[in-house]
Amino acid sequence: GQAVPFDRVGEIIAKVDIILTSSSAPHHVLDAERVARFQSRRDGRSLLIIDMAVPRDVDPEVNQVPGVHLLNIDDLRTITQTNREERKAWVPAAERIVDDELRATRLALDARESAPTVEALVDHVEQLRDSVLERQLSRVPPDEVATRDAMRELADALTARFLHGPVRALRESPDPTLDAAVMTDAFGLSTPAPLTEREPS
Repeated sequence: GQAVPFDRVGEIIAKVDIILTSSSAPHHVLDAERVARFQSRRDGRSLLIIDMAVPRDVDPEVNQVPGVHLLNIDDLRTITQTNREERKAWVPAAERIVDDELRATRLALDARESAPTVEALVDHVEQLRDSVLERQLSRVPPDEVATRDAMRELADALTARFLHGPVRALRESPDPTLDAAVMTDAFGLSTPAPLTEREPS
């Protein structure tokens, strides 16, 4: 993004697709007539205007200009609330995915020669997930509990989705020893010896 003085808006309007405005003006600084003139020089390209000012910088009538979409703070709050509700709706499905994949993974650990590789892969990916998640959570205020919970749930669901393919390939492989070696090399895993090579306890 680039900050542009208001008196230069007319110069750059043909070059941009998004305008973010946030001034302390007590009145509208962009009206429908002026925006329509801007839009006529844009060869039919859409223009998104995001008005962050209170009071509003942009006359609501701007939304009636063909090809122009206007969003203000209230619109953004509505979008945020909708997204939060959609994330809540994902929770049951995400939990089912996590439970199903973890159950399948644990069964694989007991059933196949590739069990040590599967276990190492799961641990490796979960550590990566936790590292990235904690880094992102540090940017979210502690009081935004719903957002933080949704981020955790989404991270778990994505982890399960990512693990599904490699774990299934190892479980169903006709040559688990070879595929385990390939997987170990690809992900840089450190695994114990395969079950067939372990000494009896």
